[in-house]
Amino acid sequence: MPLSFAQILRDFITDGVPSSGANKPKKSEMRAWGSWVESIISAFTSNGGLIYSSLALLNADLARAANTMAWVVGDATAANNGVYGKVGASGTGSWTRRSDLPFSFIIGADAGAGTANAIQSTTSLPVSSSALVVTNVFRVNTGSPVTISFNGGAALTIKSNSGNDIVAGGIVAGMLIFGYVSGSTFRLISDQVGSAIVAAAEAAAAAAAASAASINLPSISAGDKGYGLTVNTAGNGYDKNPVSIVALTRTALKALTTAIDRPVYLAESGREGMFKLRTGSPPVSDTQEGVYVVSNTAGFYWERAYGAALPSVRAFGAVQDAVTDDTAAFQGALDVLGSAIMLASQGLKSKISGTIRLKNDRNHLLGVGRPWLVSGTATPIYVESSFQKVGGFVIDGAASVANTAIRIRTSLRQMTTIDIGDLYLQDCFNGIQDDNSTNVAIFVKIHDITMAGHRGYGIATWDCWASYHIDQVVVDRVGKSGVDYNYPAFYFNGAEGIFFRNCAHNGSSATGIQALQDGAVFEICNFVEFTNFIPDHSGGRGMVFITCANVKGDKSTLVNCGNHGLVASGGSMFDLDSITSTQLAASATLADAFNIDSVQGFRAKGLYGTGFKRNGIFANACQRMNVQGEFSSNANRGIVTLGASSANLFHGCLTASNTAGNYSLVASSDYLRDHIVSAGTIGDATGPATA
Repeated sequence: MPLSFAQILRDFITDGVPSSGANKPKKSEMRAWGSWVESIISAFTSNGGLIYSSLALLNADLARAANTMAWVVGDATAANNGVYGKVGASGTGSWTRRSDLPFSFIIGADAGAGTANAIQSTTSLPVSSSALVVTNVFRVNTGSPVTISFNGGAALTIKSNSGNDIVAGGIVAGMLIFGYVSGSTFRLISDQVGSAIVAAAEAAAAAAAASAASINLPSISAGDKGYGLTVNTAGNGYDKNPVSIVALTRTALKALTTAIDRPVYLAESGREGMFKLRTGSPPVSDTQEGVYVVSNTAGFYWERAYGAALPSVRAFGAVQDAVTDDTAAFQGALDVLGSAIMLASQGLKSKISGTIRLKNDRNHLLGVGRPWLVSGTATPIYVESSFQKVGGFVIDGAASVANTAIRIRTSLRQMTTIDIGDLYLQDCFNGIQDDNSTNVAIFVKIHDITMAGHRGYGIATWDCWASYHIDQVVVDRVGKSGVDYNYPAFYFNGAEGIFFRNCAHNGSSATGIQALQDGAVFEICNFVEFTNFIPDHSGGRGMVFITCANVKGDKSTLVNCGNHGLVASGGSMFDLDSITSTQLAASATLADAFNIDSVQGFRAKGLYGTGFKRNGIFANACQRMNVQGEFSSNANRGIVTLGASSANLFHGCLTASNTAGNYSLVASSDYLRDHIVSAGTIGDATGPATA
């Protein structure tokens, strides 16, 4: 099909684009269009000129030969009007639309049925995109855009010759508009009234001038950099005031001009806060950019303004999602601030795949709201210097069978004043341990800690020396058994002045007896004080003192021991009061409630030993013992001395219901005074004697 007549005679090379240049119609295109029209007329006249007033009437008439041509003119549906060709023999087939009606120019009339901005025009011929249409306008338009519909069809938006909406007053009463249908628009070849366009432009200019005249702007100078305008109190002008500057990321913060002389707010998620511009270099290296962000301009950096409250590890990049490794964020905070603070309100758990090192004096690692540190394959915390504090966390050891939760690095240096407490350790191996080195740590305080599901040692130290305090620490192994749990709950070696208070061990023996799982072991310690210790179901011994001196303890219950209750081997000067010791009924170990070997100076009162597979109290090669207590219901005897014993006094003792007898004294200087036996009688005895 050739181009439409409207397209051939278009005004511009590119239709509707004046800048493309004036169009010069081509004769070849006009000849093609004329030949097409002639062929349609010839086809139409050759079959008698069939014309139908609707497509329905045409489709009802199939008694036509193949290729018969017919027109539909006047159908209420505009798209149905056109030139049709017959497909199929007479009496069968169908009619197929071949082209628009060959009317290149259609006249319409606006009798006023529409509105000022929604024109309705009627034509005697159907309107199509192939025809040019001219119609009058009944009334002036009052708004924009303006639409026109032909013969009750769809509303078409009227566009000017340049493709714009018609302005108010652009079409006036009695005006003839000339155009063609283009999609959902009616594109004018004529144009709207120029005076309306000029009037609209003048109105816009007047409004702009009036607006500008109402603005009272102060003058500005180079000294006003970073200032903005705010409405003054009178509401009739503007004042110059400093404006807030927001950097969305640290990258944007680094790129800011260094001419800014006021704080900038960093809006990066988790790192929000005010930063001040400084000259020079940061006082410390801050690789995590939590406090110091170096500018892209040499010689400048941004410093976080945090006032009295230190920023949390989130400011140093911690994600706190239990998956992302936050080790670097904690280390960055410690290295820059001296403190790493984790807030549970910002994320409950941090993954620590590496090691957080408290490298410098006065480093603090603190949790607020009991957040979690989930360890990976390394020891999560190193305490490496003095005046350090660790607390406020749950430390999840992830069922490790090798790593210590907190290690005191005495191999690096001497240390003083270390505070580790307010912790909950879960599924760790060793809880707290030092390096077993030549250096010592003094004034160490370990307190208020629960170790649940604990393997390895709870606390094990060789280098914690003077003024060593352990208070309210519980090691819990209930329901746990196996080689990984076969360690003492507490082990202290070489301490000089150790205070062990209000601690407990809940052992594994109810599930499986671990023979090396002692409650507490003190080895080569001097000046030991203990009170309120309860080891329950320890697979090994309740308390053990090896070559210790100046030991004072009271109010402790060593219950359900797998082996001996209290053991003192070597050493001197013990002073004990109110110690109870019982053996686990399921244990087959021949053990004593109190097993004392080669000790000089052992004073005790209120001892109670019962239910052991051997003796209540057994003393081998001991000197200067002064003991009062009850030793009953044991499988052998209540009191037994052996070896090179001398000057040992047992007074006010009760020995009842022991299977083999009440006592056996080996030396002539072993004495029983005011001794009560099972029969209820009271008496004295001097060794060697057995009863």
